Amino acid sequence: MKSLIESAEFWFLLVLALMFAFMAILISILETSRRRREERGVGKPRKLPPEKLERKGKPSRITVRDFGPARVEVKPAKEPVSISFVSKSKTLRRIAARLAADFRKDIPETGRTFSPYRFAARNLFAILISIFVIIPASIILTIFVSPFAILLLSAVPLLFIIPWVRIRMWVGDRKRALEEELPFFTIHATILQSAGQDLFRAFLSTIGKGVFRQIEQDAAVLQRNTSYFRMGPLEGLEELGRTNPNPKMRTLVLGYTSEWRSGGDTARYLETKTSDFLNDTEDRWKSYVGQVSIYGELTISFLFLLPILMLMAIFLSPNVGITIGLAFLALGIPMLATVGIALVRSSQPKIYDVIHVNPLASIFFGIAAGAIAFALTQSLILLIAAFLATACACIGIATTLQKREIKAHESALPQFLRDMTEYQKMGYDLAKGAIKASEENDYNPKFNALLRNVAHQLSMGIRFSELRIPTRSWLTRVAFFHLGEIAESGGYASKSLEMLNDFIGTVLRVKRNTQSSMRLYKGLSLVAPFALSVILGMLLGVFGSIAGMLSPASSLSGGVSMPAMSIVEVPPLLVPLCQLIIIASAFGIALVTSYASEFTLKSTLWIALCIILAGVGMVVADYLSGMVSTFVKMQSIPGVGLG
Repeated sequence: MKSLIESAEFWFLLVLALMFAFMAILISILETSRRRREERGVGKPRKLPPEKLERKGKPSRITVRDFGPARVEVKPAKEPVSISFVSKSKTLRRIAARLAADFRKDIPETGRTFSPYRFAARNLFAILISIFVIIPASIILTIFVSPFAILLLSAVPLLFIIPWVRIRMWVGDRKRALEEELPFFTIHATILQSAGQDLFRAFLSTIGKGVFRQIEQDAAVLQRNTSYFRMGPLEGLEELGRTNPNPKMRTLVLGYTSEWRSGGDTARYLETKTSDFLNDTEDRWKSYVGQVSIYGELTISFLFLLPILMLMAIFLSPNVGITIGLAFLALGIPMLATVGIALVRSSQPKIYDVIHVNPLASIFFGIAAGAIAFALTQSLILLIAAFLATACACIGIATTLQKREIKAHESALPQFLRDMTEYQKMGYDLAKGAIKASEENDYNPKFNALLRNVAHQLSMGIRFSELRIPTRSWLTRVAFFHLGEIAESGGYASKSLEMLNDFIGTVLRVKRNTQSSMRLYKGLSLVAPFALSVILGMLLGVFGSIAGMLSPASSLSGGVSMPAMSIVEVPPLLVPLCQLIIIASAFGIALVTSYASEFTLKSTLWIALCIILAGVGMVVADYLSGMVSTFVKMQSIPGVGLG
């Protein structure tokens, strides 16, 4: 047995570690230069010239060129291939029209504006393509691979319910988005109400700001109703409340219109609703903490215990176990991971932080690492592990750097808002207070740079509501949006800022509690792949020792001799299949636990760590199997039938 340093796996892991270090340094340099450019940039982003916009955008109906003779070229509008294919067939067009009639009833609840027929045609085209792929593939796999492949045909009926599932998911996303945005919007409405502006003006003031994405869509519907359907502000609010699928938004709007009609205190009503929504938000985050703990336990149980049972079944009955293992690898692990993500997503509060990643760079680094792994080890399994680990590490490092910036901005918000409240009490307006805070106060380096950027824009005469806030944090954008609206409306009272400060502090505190409660499960997700690899090494050692101790022709009772390999036969596909199950389990466990704690699927650094530990465990398993085999041989007693 070769020593660890002499093995190719050791040098592969060393080269992989050096690649990760180089990649981290490169991404850190790029991210630092990007932040410096954002901090120096003031105002709106540079607009591209028309010819570049024409090359970057999709073909439009009218193309205006700014070179040569002045002319306007009109191009015919082209439908996508899917819609044109369905529309050309009379039968398919009739089916799409019937589907569109069914979709038309549910589409208004999604809050999106799209054609029901185009949606039906796209989905019908995708269903036809999937059917023409699944049926031949299932027949070929059934003949040449395994009879269980015929089960792929069961996926055909599921294709027809996917459009309805997508619509219901959009409705659920709208409800959850309103749940998250509504408390901040009520604070905004309360601030404007103190300045004498009603809820109708509060809705319209969100249009084009990009802070409340879902409420901005509802505000656009409200503006359409009042501008084109001849509704007054009060009637438009009532129509919005009646048609909104979210019960809290419906209660808020209809209750406000009732107070308005009866001459009640609408400002007091909004303050009461803000307090209620704050308590609901706290309860929702706390319930998510409890639910996500259950999801973490289920994920660890299913994606750790089931692979252990699968490994044992494969070794006890290799021929049948390999078929079951292939099914578990192709269907079981993806389904368990998908169900885990769906459960987390259904109860997770929405976060609108902006995180950008470069998938092409991650694929490039992944291919390079996979090529190095295959050149050193000639192992397809380590090639797959190296590709996944490197690609996930590339995305994860970039995401971690951006999340660190987000955390730095959000951690300074409570103190910054308290300082702004004190400056307001001392008689400063918000613009001068922000400039003074940037000069006198120290929060953290990242927030100090952001505040200096804001103060620079204010000193140039830019209005507070028109500031460009270069931050990825949604809470930070919300805070500066409220400050801008307070400065514009003149309705800022100390109570408004204190209420906003308390609300943001509560959200940050509960978010920290959520992340701390998931540390145990994230730790278990690191242990699971290594433990699976160790178990695989022990099983390989035991079965290898048994195969080595058996004579070439073992005599059974009655004088019947039987080849040893028929008793302990290890198919060549067994070990690679077990290693793939370990890698897939590590990927699934880390994906679910990371999504539950980090609130984004882009935080893949934990996935890379799990896959690396799985690879290290496979290297250790190779040596462990030899040690176990030697130990079993030494402990065997002659005369029992194995000596």
